[in-house]
Amino acid sequence: MPLEEGLLIAVKDGVVELTASLVDPHRDTPDGLVDAVNERIFEHQYQAMTDPTILDPENLALATCVVSRSPIPEPLKDGLISLGFQPVETEGGGREDRSMFSRFSRNKRSTLDKWRTGYLRPGDVSETLVDAARTCFRQLIAPGLESLGALERHIVQERSQTRGRMVFHSAAVRALTSFVVQTLVTEAPDTSWSDEDGADGALLVRGPSGRVVATDPEFRVVKFVVRGSKALLSSYVETVLEQCRA
Repeated sequence: MPLEEGLLIAVKDGVVELTASLVDPHRDTPDGLVDAVNERIFEHQYQAMTDPTILDPENLALATCVVSRSPIPEPLKDGLISLGFQPVETEGGGREDRSMFSRFSRNKRSTLDKWRTGYLRPGDVSETLVDAARTCFRQLIAPGLESLGALERHIVQERSQTRGRMVFHSAAVRALTSFVVQTLVTEAPDTSWSDEDGADGALLVRGPSGRVVATDPEFRVVKFVVRGSKALLSSYVETVLEQCRA
């Protein structure tokens, strides 16, 4: 695995950095690294959008960092650049022993190879996008397939004006999730949350024949924020309803 398990979170100059460390960059292939970093980026987006403590206060920026104690080979750097990462100058705190007699000499500080890519917040794109989240949060429009479609088209249209990865605050994600759930309840009134152990986030959508589909609407909301028109919430709701009515 190119990246170590676990997550390091730090706040520097108003930016929350979610950091992943390379295990052994000299043994990695560019394609393998790109795939691993892409997966980690989504994990970071999901965590930032579902954990209210990460972006608190709300005006904090967010970034994913990839670090290595060993120099990163040029082909891997090209892979990171293709994902929108940029090098960050820094000095690591580790030390390298130069010889068996190093206790008689000065230790040499090792350089930390650090790369970072940032995320857009709704306020970075447009106030209209911020208002869309507020509208949903305040439930100023009635839940339903038509309203959900109109809301997501509005978000996608505003989102397309600026290139870059997007994250919403967890409050906006919860609001969108609630809107999606209420839309499902409108179409399938017997829908309810699972109370089974280990089924956190499982919504049970029950069709007229009693067929039940278990789904995670919060995960799909995060996926919509990340992928936009490639993961529409209206398509998700329609698919779940078709399955439970089959």
